[in-house]
Amino acid sequence: MPGVRVHRRRHAVTPVEALRTTSESDRHDVALVVQRGDEAAFRSLYGRHSPALYAFALRLMGGNAPEADDVMQDAWLRAVRSLGSFAWRSSLRTWLSTIVLNC
Repeated sequence: MPGVRVHRRRHAVTPVEALRTTSESDRHDVALVVQRGDEAAFRSLYGRHSPALYAFALRLMGGNAPEADDVMQDAWLRAVRSLGSFAWRSSLRTWLSTIVLNC
């Protein structure tokens, strides 16, 4: 049709590609944290996963933010201690969510 513009996204990322990229980033960052104690890699993991984990903790705690904060602190401490034994049978987010649930 004349006068109608169709905007197409170039290089749009599909959900599968986004998941693969996240998984690759997670694997890379986990390896750096486990092998070197790399703080930048930990910050990357924390920044990528904390918003969703905090929202989950907040729901579990009935909206009580101080309790959700405590859960997050405990969950990340447990996760870092166990990161070297994570077997990648699930996504890192799933594993972290399970830790939050258990806290």
